[in-house]
Amino acid sequence: MCTYTIQWSPFNLIDGAWLRNIGTTGPIDEVRALLYSVSMDGLGDGVVSMNHCNIYRDLCHSIGYYPPPIEAREFAYDPNFFDSAFTVPAFQLAISEFTEDYYPELIGMTLMLEWEVVQLKQTRDSMLYTGLDPHFYIMHIGIDNAVNGHGQRAADAVCLYLQNMRLAGGEEAVQHAWRRIWNGFIAFGPIGTFGDDLLTLVNSTPDLHQQMQDMIKRKANYGSRNHQKHMVGPCRIDEWFADPPGFLKALQDHGWITPGDWQNSRMRGLMDFETGPMYRVFTEDEIALWSAYTLSLTAPPSPPRGPPMSSARAMAALIDKLRPIQRGKSGHVTSVMASPEGEVHNLAWWFERPTRALMAALSAPVNELIKPGDPASSRFLSELIAPTGPMGSIFSMPADPPTSGSLRDVVHRWVLDGCPLLDEVPFMLRLHTPKAKRDRHPDGHIIGMGNVH
Repeated sequence: MCTYTIQWSPFNLIDGAWLRNIGTTGPIDEVRALLYSVSMDGLGDGVVSMNHCNIYRDLCHSIGYYPPPIEAREFAYDPNFFDSAFTVPAFQLAISEFTEDYYPELIGMTLMLEWEVVQLKQTRDSMLYTGLDPHFYIMHIGIDNAVNGHGQRAADAVCLYLQNMRLAGGEEAVQHAWRRIWNGFIAFGPIGTFGDDLLTLVNSTPDLHQQMQDMIKRKANYGSRNHQKHMVGPCRIDEWFADPPGFLKALQDHGWITPGDWQNSRMRGLMDFETGPMYRVFTEDEIALWSAYTLSLTAPPSPPRGPPMSSARAMAALIDKLRPIQRGKSGHVTSVMASPEGEVHNLAWWFERPTRALMAALSAPVNELIKPGDPASSRFLSELIAPTGPMGSIFSMPADPPTSGSLRDVVHRWVLDGCPLLDEVPFMLRLHTPKAKRDRHPDGHIIGMGNVH
């Protein structure tokens, strides 16, 4: 939502601009008065704290983004913005220069922007969910309502204007005027690619390495001319700007960046006020990117080793590991084993039973394979899975982590512990509700800005 807020700044920081020339000196009719009242509300009716653009600027400040003044060149060239973020703002500023020529279209644009407020409820909910201040959107949902707010004023303006056209020129004039109003209504929708660009950005944010390369490219116009004979490794710094990936690697290879330690990296010292020849060359956001990138260069810490697996669980894991391996073994079809209750089946059958049942049968006294607590007296260990036994090679395989040793060692520990069984797991029913899906167009594309704010 922070990205969303920043990218919408060019539009929302001139909120109401399409009506900026609607007010004139001298008498006005009811239609223009309705439009002018909408414009005045957007300006805050002379109250600084109620000005819509001020409210949005406060929202930007609350997320740590401080946009330059909107009239400044720095605002137009702010690298945070898509070029497409300026398409609709430029359109409404341009058409407002010709208010009298495009008066019906401006009425239609007003209806679209003030009537479509219902779209903002989802944005409001997203702001609340992410902990951001939703005041700008709550304010618009309220003030643009279709009962007695801007939505109703816009609808009234359309009706009054068409009534005036009927009185002045009959039905033909009404149809002509309505076509122009409709053109204005739909004009905001298909203009530009901002909605698609924003969706692409949110769904495919570049990784830190790519962001660093992009920053080097932005700095190249001046950076490639200002370092004279200074070198990083075998190349002059000015030349490195033509190879951003190589530049980053050279900074690390030659000790300018200490992986995982930005505070003690030589590169950071160059940006300090006291010692840095590059003080103020990078913005605070760019320095934060340097820091995050440097930290990312270290290998992620190994996850903490969990507690050792119990002998029962280790034995169960062993059986599950061998289950697919033993399928098709002729010896398992002819060899038999009984349950503690005396029910006899071949080994292939037992391997298709629950793991706990196979463990119980393996340790059952009736089979004389294992003597719980006494590995030395257990025929299963001393003969069948011994290194030279018929299953010796299989049980010499290493156990899966976190269990150490061989599969034979797992069996030895299990027998030594008295052949404990897994706890019985009760059969559980679970209601599975599929995750809600948001309806969207099948081609995944957004036309125009995709929203009204």
